[in-house]
Amino acid sequence: MTNKHYWISVMAAFIGMGFVAAGLVSIFQEQMASMTAIGRSEEAMMSLMWVQMLGYFVITCIMVYIYSKFSQNDGWITGARYGGLIGLLMCGVSMLNYSMYPIELQTLYVDMIINIIVYTIGGIITALLYKPKG
Repeated sequence: MTNKHYWISVMAAFIGMGFVAAGLVSIFQEQMASMTAIGRSEEAMMSLMWVQMLGYFVITCIMVYIYSKFSQNDGWITGARYGGLIGLLMCGVSMLNYSMYPIELQTLYVDMIINIIVYTIGGIITALLYKPKG
């Protein structure tokens, strides 16, 4: 993957996953209530939004990098499988959060579903934009 294609893929996946995540979180706002109840105030969240976005950007950079190194450019279905696997990996983080914080089981399930959907979309976007050297 060329440097240009890498960064285009990173930015597109980052933006696409961000919109999907924001939409799903607002759709499932009621089911996510136990997580928002233990979170920071809205003002504090907004002041630290840059940290959250930086964290998601780092994850996206790594996700696209791994795809660029191991993919055979097999198309969007492979991207969906890859993204789904990354989503399952992120479900592990959701389970860790459930074990440490007083969130409801329903919140865990919804968070895991959101992770799988968001990262599957990210994998599809990456696969569609992936252009190997040559």
